[in-house]
Amino acid sequence: MTYKQTFDDVKLDIQTVGVKMNDYLERKIQNMIRKLKKILPEISWADFHLKTTDEATRPRTVVVRFGIPGPDVVASDSGESWKILLKNVEKRLSRQLEKRKALQGKFIA
Repeated sequence: MTYKQTFDDVKLDIQTVGVKMNDYLERKIQNMIRKLKKILPEISWADFHLKTTDEATRPRTVVVRFGIPGPDVVASDSGESWKILLKNVEKRLSRQLEKRKALQGKFIA
């Protein structure tokens, strides 16, 4: 299933495989975007891929890609809990955006 929407001037493309999009997941995604836009407000679009499989050890997968000036930032994780997976992906994206922001500061100065 594909869900397209705009949130906080960010074009969202949420694709799900074996997952029913619900209010909880939507709120988590919106909160992630809010937090990460504070680090680097130039985020123009975001792709979210949420997938469930029959694997016993890692049944859920999250892949997120943000469109920003320069190369896109991408993070993914697999596991059992959507909450933990989204938090891990948010941390990875945050680190990448912080590095990008630091690099932009060097080129501006």
